[in-house]
Amino acid sequence: MIRCLNCMQEFDEQYGVCPHCGHIPGEDPKEAFQLRPGVMLAGRYVIGTALGVGGFGITYRAWDNTLQKMLAIKEYYPSANGIVNRVPGDSQVIVYSGNREVEFENGKARFLFEARNMARFNTHPNIVHVYDFFEENGTAYIVMEFLDGISYKQFIAANGGKVGQKVASEVTLSVLDALKEIHKAGIIHRDISPDNVFICMNGVIKLIDFGAARFSTGEEEKTLSIILKPGYAPPEQYRSRSRQGPWTDLYAVGAMYYRALTGVMPDESVNRMVQDKVVPPHELDPEIPENLSNAIMRAMALNQELRFRSVDQFREAIQGTAPVRNVKAELKRRKVLRFGIVAGVFTLLIAAGTVCVLMFRSRQADALLEDAKILVWYPVDAGNEEAGKDEFLSMASAYMEYYPNIQIEVEAIPREEYGERLEEALLAGEGIPDVFDSTELDESYDGALASLNEAYDWLDDRDELGNYYFLEEYRKDEPEELRMPMSFEAPVVYGDSLIIGEETAAFSGREEFVQALEEAEAGYAVDDGAAGLYGELLPELDLSRDYSDFVVELEGENQGSGEEFDAELEKEAAVDGKAAYYLSDTSAYETVQQDMAGVYQVILLKDMPLRGRLTNLWSVSAQAPEAERRAGIRLIYFLMSKENQQIINVQNGLGLPLHREILEEYETMNTEFAGIGESLGQLTMEGR
Repeated sequence: MIRCLNCMQEFDEQYGVCPHCGHIPGEDPKEAFQLRPGVMLAGRYVIGTALGVGGFGITYRAWDNTLQKMLAIKEYYPSANGIVNRVPGDSQVIVYSGNREVEFENGKARFLFEARNMARFNTHPNIVHVYDFFEENGTAYIVMEFLDGISYKQFIAANGGKVGQKVASEVTLSVLDALKEIHKAGIIHRDISPDNVFICMNGVIKLIDFGAARFSTGEEEKTLSIILKPGYAPPEQYRSRSRQGPWTDLYAVGAMYYRALTGVMPDESVNRMVQDKVVPPHELDPEIPENLSNAIMRAMALNQELRFRSVDQFREAIQGTAPVRNVKAELKRRKVLRFGIVAGVFTLLIAAGTVCVLMFRSRQADALLEDAKILVWYPVDAGNEEAGKDEFLSMASAYMEYYPNIQIEVEAIPREEYGERLEEALLAGEGIPDVFDSTELDESYDGALASLNEAYDWLDDRDELGNYYFLEEYRKDEPEELRMPMSFEAPVVYGDSLIIGEETAAFSGREEFVQALEEAEAGYAVDDGAAGLYGELLPELDLSRDYSDFVVELEGENQGSGEEFDAELEKEAAVDGKAAYYLSDTSAYETVQQDMAGVYQVILLKDMPLRGRLTNLWSVSAQAPEAERRAGIRLIYFLMSKENQQIINVQNGLGLPLHREILEEYETMNTEFAGIGESLGQLTMEGR
């Protein structure tokens, strides 16, 4: 009796061919570089026929003479890189010398290191089990369980190109179970697709092939090799230096879910960044619930910040009954807030009634306020009027506790019409709010604004003015003190990673910045609204930029003459990948996230003359009766609390926080802006 080296069953050798599977003993391997069936490894494993070949290895059937069972063995053989070879019939791997040898050894070390960690998952039912790993023949091997069944890709094809919701959900949830364990160990799989999900004969779903897996922490995440599965790889996987994590795998899971349910292969993510033609699943098949469709599209969001951050979040969205926002709605809601941390903290503070923790104490309110009813106008995004009212009242809660005799009426007005309505009221002298955002008003309206000297004095008397960036300087520059800024904006550059390659954290110094822009073959674009913030830098640059089919020249103060500045063409150049750099400011962050999803990188500017802009300026009407005017000034003082700086700037993303501590929190939560606080000394702040 001999053992067939294909199906591993025994048969009488007199037949000359395996009666079970038809394999002919002694038959050559399919590829000359593969091990010949019958080769012994580690003194116990007999190599059989090849199961498959990938870019980093070859997987074989094998027989374990010790356990007397069929297994699978993966050999590290990076054929795709062209750094190894093998003489037909010889087991030894030939590695080319020089840099190729170093590359091979590094890859082999990672191969074994990952195998060592994968072995930790042997108790998980949805992850292929690893039993052994070792070095031999100049390379390395991983011994795994043999899976009897078909791949999910084959299963989908056998069912007419798509599967029902029940099957697709069962497979997806099983994969998520596996990923939860893997992510807990700090590993990202990076190659989730129907090819690497296996449906066993007993119905168990297994996640296989960890050849692309990498650790997602530390320096490794900055130098991840490019592993791509078209249709399933998110934008960040197209860059060798990128921020990858659990969200990277969740994009692939969402794409796999999409493919299985709709029968349509999702377009490559880099193509989607140019023109996103991926149609939500429920629009392709009305039987797919809209909530499930939204969950899938959120997992597949091009902007990784809008994807689910963990397996549990995605699982809850799939199984839960709570509504799931689509990508657009989530972007609008979230803005800069991450995971609702700040909102949660603020809610707890209010619920506990901890007015004492407010940065501002009124020392018995310093003076009683007469009974008054003040009208506040609050600009909000269109459609969020009711939520805007509640939001402002929550910011004023400490004030209302100190002054229960003051009534606050809030009118939330869409930003698109806010400025025009405010100007009309001031010009007509009727219906003027007592307290309002005056950011859009120019100096011609200064006569309509009351002095906020008292609010600044209260800050100064309590030594709180120094806790804010720029307020002391602003007060000196604005002797009438008609406005109180809540936020600021600073110039930053958004780089197109597909053009400039590796991430650049910052430009340090004028020379480095100017040189980078002048050497960029694709040139740069300038945000019209932010151009003035670049101060002395723009006049030094060559402002004729060729975007293949058009040339735009800046025209303005100290910038020479040329064609009229066209802001739309400038923005189009940045969004369409015709410009390497987009010179803008922090206020454009949300728009860039949406328009340049997966492509942009934030580049800070340090040690060079720049301008900043104070924003979210609040004022009190000079026409308000004395009681209302005094109550309004005290309200603005309370609005400057540390907690409100969190709500206005961190939660709602209306600007960078002026408060020093809150700016540090902002940098912690928005790592792309980490370090911006260190460079504020270079800014000359504009009043409005």
